[in-house]
Amino acid sequence: MPLIKTRGIILNSRPLGEIDRMVEIFSDDLGRIQGVAKGARSFKNRFGGTLEPFTYCRLNLFKKTNVTLYRIESADILESFQKIRSDLTLLLHSSCMIDILRKMIPFEDPSKTQFVLLYKSLERIVAGDPADKVLSYYQTRLLHISGVGPRLDSCLKCNRSIKSRKVAISLSEGGPLCALCVRGDEGNQRYMVVTGGAVAVLRKWQSTDPYHVSRFVLADNIKSEIREVLDKYVSYITGKRSMNPDRYLKPLQGLEIN
Repeated sequence: MPLIKTRGIILNSRPLGEIDRMVEIFSDDLGRIQGVAKGARSFKNRFGGTLEPFTYCRLNLFKKTNVTLYRIESADILESFQKIRSDLTLLLHSSCMIDILRKMIPFEDPSKTQFVLLYKSLERIVAGDPADKVLSYYQTRLLHISGVGPRLDSCLKCNRSIKSRKVAISLSEGGPLCALCVRGDEGNQRYMVVTGGAVAVLRKWQSTDPYHVSRFVLADNIKSEIREVLDKYVSYITGKRSMNPDRYLKPLQGLEIN
């Protein structure tokens, strides 16, 4: 078994047996992989806090031929992203980023672009950019670079430019339809009707670098529309309900935690 050296972000870590851990990693050159860390739950173990979710680390791995699981020999922290695990709001929004990645990206399908997107988005959350905005941006950009995002430049049926104040988004067809193609049937369940402003932001985010997301100043109604479109679109293409941090945060609003 040759030694495999890689760098990756820990997506998930769970107990395996009495003293081991099953770890899911998003590697910059191997893609999404799983590995076993022998003895990682023992009182004296060589891993320490390197296998905590969101940690970016350098890993030494072994893998047998025709075996899907890797054996994690060692790990060194390159960036802990500890601030994410220490703040509930940051934790929930970052967890939503991991959630969509795990739903959309299969194992061992490496993409440097997808890896860099996740790393930079976590960086922006730690740097203080609004977590809800970074999450919406991340989902928009991931859908686009994965080739399954909505086409937002023109009507899907007639190719006319979309310039109206209200835009009908078709989940099944993956993009907007002009008023003529919708034929005024805004109540049809196949469509979501949103403002042209929300569509314009989504279109720009498809090609924007994470470091520029903070420049976008969004009204509350635009943020809500973008969140709704992304939640429904992700749920539609993955067949699974999209994780939404508001479902956990709203019940806590107004509570005093001592």
